[in-house]
Amino acid sequence: MAGPAAAPEPWQALATHPLVVELGQPSNPLRFERLYRLMLFIQGLLLRQGGVPELLRLDDLLLRQIVEVLAPALLTDRTAPDPEVSGCAIDALVDWIHAHCHEAISLSELEQRSHYSRRSLQYAFKARFGCGPMQYLRRQRLWLARRRLEDPGTECNVSSIASACGYLSLASFSRDFQRCFGISPSSLLAQRRRSWKGQ
Repeated sequence: MAGPAAAPEPWQALATHPLVVELGQPSNPLRFERLYRLMLFIQGLLLRQGGVPELLRLDDLLLRQIVEVLAPALLTDRTAPDPEVSGCAIDALVDWIHAHCHEAISLSELEQRSHYSRRSLQYAFKARFGCGPMQYLRRQRLWLARRRLEDPGTECNVSSIASACGYLSLASFSRDFQRCFGISPSSLLAQRRRSWKGQ
């Protein structure tokens, strides 16, 4: 999913030939089920909201599900990145994530920026940060939100901060924030406002 420039030659060759899906393979029913559920979710969003929010990056997820059904080998890379090369590439990617964590970012975009496959990115982030790249992105969004909640302007509220930090759902933001910091965002904001009034 990182684009033609990042794909090894055997993968490029595989992508240019017609692909046949064997329904009898044990893993295929599960792959079709995931694809079907995602399509139902997208249909529900279209019916309820009239569109799909860009921040969800469901286009990327849908493409991954289709590739997983048609050519699962394209999403499988068992090679670990070279530590000497990966350090610089990951440093640059981490800097970019910090600068853009409030924007819609997909795993494919991270692959394209780093020229790593999904598996190599997962491996590199897990080795360095103990989590995958999307979990790392979520952490950065939560820390950005915490900084803003601890120093909000007069017009700030939890909903606007969640949105400014890349969250579409206030409920999922509150849940993730509580899980990460042990306090709800509204409680933290209220505490900070009380302490400012007392000063």
